[in-house]
Amino acid sequence: MILPRLSALSERVWTNKPLYDSYKTRVISHFELWNKKGLRYRMPDLKGFAETQVIVDGQSILKVVNELPQNPIHYTTDGSLPTQQSPVLNGSLIVKKEGPIRFATISSSGAKSELYQVDFKNDHWKKGVEEEEGTLAPGLKATLFNGTFANTAAISGPEVRQEVIGQVTLSDTIKMPSFGAKIRGYIHVQEKGIYNFYFTCDDGGVLRIHDQLVIDNDGQHAPIMKSGQIALEPGYHPIAIDFIEAGGGFTLKLQYSLHDSKVIDIPKSSFFHKKD
Repeated sequence: MILPRLSALSERVWTNKPLYDSYKTRVISHFELWNKKGLRYRMPDLKGFAETQVIVDGQSILKVVNELPQNPIHYTTDGSLPTQQSPVLNGSLIVKKEGPIRFATISSSGAKSELYQVDFKNDHWKKGVEEEEGTLAPGLKATLFNGTFANTAAISGPEVRQEVIGQVTLSDTIKMPSFGAKIRGYIHVQEKGIYNFYFTCDDGGVLRIHDQLVIDNDGQHAPIMKSGQIALEPGYHPIAIDFIEAGGGFTLKLQYSLHDSKVIDIPKSSFFHKKD
């Protein structure tokens, strides 16, 4: 849509200054005026949730950050599209049953944001595994395979190279035009909680913790971020990432958040692998 993009372009041309960070705050006051004029515009993204959330100890909490409270969030629990007659989600919603919740912001003029869906599933707390002192070393172990693979399940063939990586990222020194990677090790968490993970891939990847699928971002595609949850107790937790690159440059990034905190890169000090 032309708004708010046109206002950002206009300010950039008028000022010739990079003021985008402050612009994102200042533009909020314009949306109410655009509502009164009946103008259509792209609404700010809704944030604060994962696309797949877990129900632990009988419930899960869906929290959604809405930068435009004058445009309420309407939701449904039966798979239908939300309308202005659907219930309003005010801040958070307690969820006790498995299934999808779909939601969108809807302005007074009837304009809608993009449609969001969060899938809820029953789960339980994952206990940390016990490892003998001195058996773990910092970093994750990455094994590379040469070839073009349609998805991560197709990764096969002889191992081309193995290395230890400090974080969930791969070196730009990889010269293979296309490849697959299997990354294994442990993630250590100090605090019990429901962790939101955010997994960005180009081309595709899957994230498993304790052999449980947390995020499916598989297939050949441009950079896409997908998110998921898992309930972890303090300790070491087995982590497995499969990743494919089909050519043209790649992206691999894993972040997390806990207790509504800011999404951050997972620190290197959190990753370990078994010594040979």
